[in-house]
Amino acid sequence: RAAPTIRVCASTRGALAVLFAAALAAAGWTVFFASASPEPRRIVFVNETSDHKHDRSLHGASRVFQERTGINLGIVVQEKLPPLTTIEMQADSLFAKLGLGRKSDGKALLFLWSEKERLFKIEVSYDLEPVFPDALCKRLEEGARTFMLSPSPYARRDFIVELNVTMALHYLEYRKTGRVAELALPAAGHRYVGDYL
Repeated sequence: RAAPTIRVCASTRGALAVLFAAALAAAGWTVFFASASPEPRRIVFVNETSDHKHDRSLHGASRVFQERTGINLGIVVQEKLPPLTTIEMQADSLFAKLGLGRKSDGKALLFLWSEKERLFKIEVSYDLEPVFPDALCKRLEEGARTFMLSPSPYARRDFIVELNVTMALHYLEYRKTGRVAELALPAAGHRYVGDYL
């Protein structure tokens, strides 16, 4: 049995077209407002080295950190620094280039590791400087240099993941109490930095 034919006159077709266009416009505005909200934040993970074994775990750690704290975190692992560039210069350049903090009310961190030079840098946005002062970051950077020289194939992954957890807990405690914990500064040296983290 053939399906019944539905005939639509020209004026009805015009009305349907207007309704369809209105529905699309409404859907477009819904998508616009959904994308304008700060969630979900963009995950920034860049690995320019030949070792990609732990990319998924580091990307996942960054996502969990952002979900828990609302801080935009960038993790960049590079083979080497550009010529005539210090780790500080590179971190500052990448922070701006990656647009960190634009979708998180100016709250952002960057972890930069340069493989050839064995250097680690934590770049902190202005809004987070009271929470993660230079003294804390310097000691963590020193600890990273020792830690990353470990013969363990998991050293880089473990350090960055543990650092994510530690800094997230530190920030959440600061947000709750309004003060930086006294034990925030670990002792740098040959001791396994994970003991602190």
